[in-house]
Amino acid sequence: MKKLVLTFAVVFATITAANAQLFVGGSLGLGINSIGKTENTGGGTTVTVDPVKTLSFNINPRIGYNLNDKMAVGLDLGFGMTNNKYPDGWNGLNTTENKKSTTTIGAGVFFRYYLMEVGQWSVFAEATAGLTLGNGKEEWKTTVGTTTTTTTVDAPKATDITVAVTPGISYKVNEKLQFDAYLGLLQLAFNNHVEKSDMVGGGTNTVTDNYFNFGVNRNGQVGKIGLVYNF
Repeated sequence: MKKLVLTFAVVFATITAANAQLFVGGSLGLGINSIGKTENTGGGTTVTVDPVKTLSFNINPRIGYNLNDKMAVGLDLGFGMTNNKYPDGWNGLNTTENKKSTTTIGAGVFFRYYLMEVGQWSVFAEATAGLTLGNGKEEWKTTVGTTTTTTTVDAPKATDITVAVTPGISYKVNEKLQFDAYLGLLQLAFNNHVEKSDMVGGGTNTVTDNYFNFGVNRNGQVGKIGLVYNF
Protein backbone atom coordinates (compact mmCIF):
# COMPACT_ATOMS: atom_id res chain seq x y z
CA MET A 1 0.00 0.00 0.00
CA LYS A 2 2.90 2.38 0.79
CA LYS A 3 4.34 1.75 -2.68
CA LEU A 4 0.94 2.46 -4.23
CA VAL A 5 0.60 5.78 -2.39
CA LEU A 6 4.16 6.77 -3.33
CA THR A 7 3.58 5.92 -6.99
CA PHE A 8 0.36 7.92 -7.01
CA ALA A 9 2.14 10.93 -5.47
CA VAL A 10 4.99 10.81 -8.00
CA VAL A 11 2.63 10.55 -10.98
CA PHE A 12 0.44 13.35 -9.60
CA ALA A 13 3.46 15.66 -9.17
CA THR A 14 4.71 14.86 -12.66
CA ILE A 15 1.48 15.51 -14.49
CA THR A 16 0.68 18.58 -12.42
CA ALA A 17 3.88 20.13 -13.77
CA ALA A 18 2.29 19.89 -17.22
CA ASN A 19 -0.88 21.56 -15.98
CA ALA A 20 -2.59 21.97 -19.35
CA GLN A 21 -2.91 18.20 -19.91
CA LEU A 22 -4.11 17.14 -16.47
CA PHE A 23 -7.66 15.95 -15.83
CA VAL A 24 -9.54 14.53 -12.86
CA GLY A 25 -12.84 12.71 -12.76
CA GLY A 26 -14.69 9.71 -11.48
CA SER A 27 -18.08 8.17 -10.89
CA LEU A 28 -20.53 7.38 -8.10
CA GLY A 29 -22.76 4.35 -7.90
CA LEU A 30 -25.76 3.39 -5.77
CA GLY A 31 -27.63 0.12 -6.13
CA ILE A 32 -30.74 -1.30 -4.44
CA ASN A 33 -31.70 -4.87 -5.34
CA SER A 34 -34.31 -7.34 -4.17
CA ILE A 35 -33.66 -10.79 -5.65
CA GLY A 36 -35.08 -14.26 -5.08
CA LYS A 37 -38.59 -13.89 -3.65
CA THR A 38 -40.46 -17.18 -4.11
CA GLU A 39 -43.98 -18.42 -3.41
CA ASN A 40 -44.85 -22.12 -3.24
CA THR A 41 -48.54 -23.07 -3.28
CA GLY A 42 -49.60 -26.58 -2.46
CA GLY A 43 -52.00 -28.46 -0.20
CA GLY A 44 -54.12 -25.37 0.23
CA THR A 45 -51.29 -23.35 1.79
CA THR A 46 -48.86 -20.76 0.41
CA VAL A 47 -45.27 -20.56 1.62
CA THR A 48 -43.41 -17.32 0.89
CA VAL A 49 -39.63 -16.96 1.07
CA ASP A 50 -38.41 -13.38 1.31
CA PRO A 51 -35.83 -12.12 -1.19
CA VAL A 52 -32.21 -11.20 -0.55
CA LYS A 53 -32.07 -7.41 -0.24
CA THR A 54 -28.87 -5.64 -1.25
CA LEU A 55 -27.80 -2.02 -0.81
CA SER A 56 -24.49 -1.03 -2.43
CA PHE A 57 -22.49 2.17 -2.83
CA ASN A 58 -19.22 2.86 -4.63
CA ILE A 59 -17.05 5.84 -5.46
CA ASN A 60 -14.33 5.72 -8.14
CA PRO A 61 -12.11 8.81 -8.45
CA ARG A 62 -9.44 9.02 -11.16
CA ILE A 63 -6.61 11.25 -12.26
CA GLY A 64 -5.23 11.25 -15.79
CA TYR A 65 -3.04 12.86 -18.38
CA ASN A 66 -3.90 13.62 -22.01
CA LEU A 67 -0.92 12.50 -24.08
CA ASN A 68 -2.46 14.10 -27.19
CA ASP A 69 -5.88 14.53 -28.82
CA LYS A 70 -6.25 10.75 -29.23
CA MET A 71 -4.72 9.14 -26.13
CA ALA A 72 -4.88 9.46 -22.33
CA VAL A 73 -3.43 7.50 -19.40
CA GLY A 74 -3.99 7.62 -15.67
CA LEU A 75 -4.75 6.04 -12.31
CA ASP A 76 -8.04 4.78 -10.86
CA LEU A 77 -8.99 4.37 -7.21
CA GLY A 78 -12.08 2.71 -5.82
CA PHE A 79 -14.03 2.29 -2.61
CA GLY A 80 -17.24 0.33 -2.17
CA MET A 81 -19.66 -0.87 0.49
CA THR A 82 -22.33 -3.57 0.19
CA ASN A 83 -24.94 -4.63 2.75
CA ASN A 84 -26.98 -7.82 2.25
CA LYS A 85 -30.03 -8.84 4.27
CA TYR A 86 -30.99 -12.51 3.96
CA PRO A 87 -34.31 -14.21 4.80
CA ASP A 88 -34.74 -16.12 8.07
CA GLY A 89 -33.00 -19.49 8.07
CA TRP A 90 -30.88 -18.68 5.00
CA ASN A 91 -27.95 -20.80 6.28
CA GLY A 92 -30.09 -23.85 6.95
CA LEU A 93 -30.42 -23.05 10.65
CA ASN A 94 -33.12 -21.41 12.76
CA THR A 95 -31.62 -17.93 12.38
CA THR A 96 -33.08 -14.43 12.05
CA GLU A 97 -31.82 -10.95 11.16
CA ASN A 98 -29.19 -12.43 8.83
CA LYS A 99 -26.82 -9.74 7.56
CA LYS A 100 -23.57 -9.51 5.61
CA SER A 101 -21.55 -6.32 5.12
CA THR A 102 -18.63 -6.05 2.71
CA THR A 103 -16.08 -3.30 2.11
CA THR A 104 -13.79 -3.12 -0.93
CA ILE A 105 -10.84 -0.93 -1.90
CA GLY A 106 -9.00 -0.97 -5.18
CA ALA A 107 -6.53 0.72 -7.49
CA GLY A 108 -5.62 0.40 -11.14
CA VAL A 109 -4.36 2.02 -14.33
CA PHE A 110 -6.12 2.92 -17.57
CA PHE A 111 -5.34 3.77 -21.18
CA ARG A 112 -7.93 5.51 -23.36
CA TYR A 113 -7.94 5.86 -27.14
CA TYR A 114 -10.44 8.10 -28.94
CA LEU A 115 -11.66 6.33 -32.09
CA MET A 116 -13.62 9.17 -33.64
CA GLU A 117 -15.04 12.62 -32.91
CA VAL A 118 -18.17 14.26 -34.29
CA GLY A 119 -18.86 17.73 -32.93
CA GLN A 120 -19.04 17.53 -29.15
CA TRP A 121 -19.38 13.73 -29.21
CA SER A 122 -16.52 11.23 -29.15
CA VAL A 123 -16.31 7.44 -29.24
CA PHE A 124 -13.49 5.80 -27.28
CA ALA A 125 -12.13 2.45 -26.12
CA GLU A 126 -10.60 2.18 -22.66
CA ALA A 127 -8.26 -0.55 -21.40
CA THR A 128 -8.01 -1.00 -17.62
CA ALA A 129 -6.08 -3.22 -15.22
CA GLY A 130 -6.80 -3.21 -11.51
CA LEU A 131 -6.61 -4.92 -8.14
CA THR A 132 -9.51 -4.97 -5.63
CA LEU A 133 -9.42 -6.24 -2.05
CA GLY A 134 -12.54 -6.99 -0.04
CA ASN A 135 -13.51 -8.23 3.41
CA GLY A 136 -16.60 -8.20 5.56
CA LYS A 137 -18.68 -9.53 8.44
CA GLU A 138 -21.61 -11.91 8.68
CA GLU A 139 -24.10 -11.63 11.55
CA TRP A 140 -27.19 -13.59 12.55
CA LYS A 141 -29.36 -14.31 15.59
CA THR A 142 -30.42 -17.70 16.94
CA THR A 143 -33.32 -18.08 19.39
CA VAL A 144 -33.71 -21.15 21.60
CA GLY A 145 -36.68 -20.86 23.94
CA THR A 146 -36.47 -17.37 25.40
CA THR A 147 -32.71 -16.98 24.81
CA THR A 148 -31.43 -15.11 21.73
CA THR A 149 -27.75 -15.33 20.75
CA THR A 150 -26.05 -13.04 18.24
CA THR A 151 -23.19 -14.56 16.22
CA THR A 152 -20.66 -12.53 14.21
CA VAL A 153 -17.99 -14.09 11.98
CA ASP A 154 -15.55 -12.80 9.39
CA ALA A 155 -16.67 -13.19 5.79
CA PRO A 156 -14.19 -14.66 3.26
CA LYS A 157 -11.46 -12.23 2.19
CA ALA A 158 -11.64 -11.60 -1.55
CA THR A 159 -9.02 -10.54 -4.09
CA ASP A 160 -9.92 -9.57 -7.66
CA ILE A 161 -7.51 -8.94 -10.52
CA THR A 162 -9.32 -7.57 -13.55
CA VAL A 163 -8.16 -6.68 -17.06
CA ALA A 164 -10.81 -5.25 -19.38
CA VAL A 165 -11.46 -3.25 -22.53
CA THR A 166 -14.67 -1.21 -22.49
CA PRO A 167 -16.07 1.08 -25.21
CA GLY A 168 -17.70 4.38 -24.34
CA ILE A 169 -19.13 7.67 -25.52
CA SER A 170 -17.97 11.09 -24.37
CA TYR A 171 -19.85 14.39 -24.53
CA LYS A 172 -17.84 17.61 -24.14
CA VAL A 173 -19.91 20.34 -22.49
CA ASN A 174 -17.09 22.85 -22.93
CA GLU A 175 -13.28 22.89 -22.94
CA LYS A 176 -13.18 22.00 -19.25
CA LEU A 177 -16.09 19.67 -18.58
CA GLN A 178 -17.16 16.40 -20.19
CA PHE A 179 -19.36 13.39 -19.42
CA ASP A 180 -18.39 9.80 -20.16
CA ALA A 181 -20.77 6.87 -20.63
CA TYR A 182 -19.36 3.33 -20.58
CA LEU A 183 -21.08 0.50 -22.46
CA GLY A 184 -20.61 -2.50 -20.17
CA LEU A 185 -22.64 -4.79 -22.45
CA LEU A 186 -19.79 -4.59 -24.98
CA GLN A 187 -16.99 -5.12 -22.47
CA LEU A 188 -14.25 -7.69 -23.05
CA ALA A 189 -12.82 -8.75 -19.69
CA PHE A 190 -10.79 -11.26 -17.70
CA ASN A 191 -11.29 -11.54 -13.94
CA ASN A 192 -9.40 -13.65 -11.40
CA HIS A 193 -11.41 -13.93 -8.16
CA VAL A 194 -9.93 -15.55 -5.03
CA GLU A 195 -11.72 -16.02 -1.70
CA LYS A 196 -9.94 -17.13 1.47
CA SER A 197 -11.64 -18.09 4.73
CA ASP A 198 -10.43 -19.60 8.00
CA MET A 199 -11.49 -23.18 8.69
CA VAL A 200 -12.74 -24.49 12.00
CA GLY A 201 -9.83 -26.16 13.74
CA GLY A 202 -7.19 -24.29 11.76
CA GLY A 203 -6.13 -23.90 8.17
CA THR A 204 -7.43 -21.82 5.28
CA ASN A 205 -9.99 -22.63 2.60
CA THR A 206 -9.22 -21.00 -0.76
CA VAL A 207 -11.64 -20.81 -3.70
CA THR A 208 -10.38 -19.48 -7.05
CA ASP A 209 -12.60 -18.53 -10.01
CA ASN A 210 -11.49 -17.26 -13.41
CA TYR A 211 -13.88 -15.46 -15.77
CA PHE A 212 -13.23 -14.52 -19.38
CA ASN A 213 -16.16 -13.26 -21.36
CA PHE A 214 -17.67 -10.70 -23.68
CA GLY A 215 -20.32 -8.56 -22.05
CA VAL A 216 -21.07 -7.91 -18.39
CA ASN A 217 -18.97 -10.11 -16.09
CA ARG A 218 -19.21 -10.68 -12.33
CA ASN A 219 -17.80 -7.21 -11.58
CA GLY A 220 -19.17 -5.44 -14.62
CA GLN A 221 -22.02 -3.01 -15.10
CA VAL A 222 -24.48 -2.66 -17.95
CA GLY A 223 -23.69 1.05 -18.03
CA LYS A 224 -21.78 3.63 -16.04
CA ILE A 225 -21.59 7.42 -16.28
CA GLY A 226 -18.55 9.43 -15.24
CA LEU A 227 -17.60 13.10 -14.99
CA VAL A 228 -14.26 14.56 -16.18
CA TYR A 229 -12.77 18.01 -15.54
CA ASN A 230 -9.83 19.14 -17.69
CA PHE A 231 -7.38 21.67 -16.26
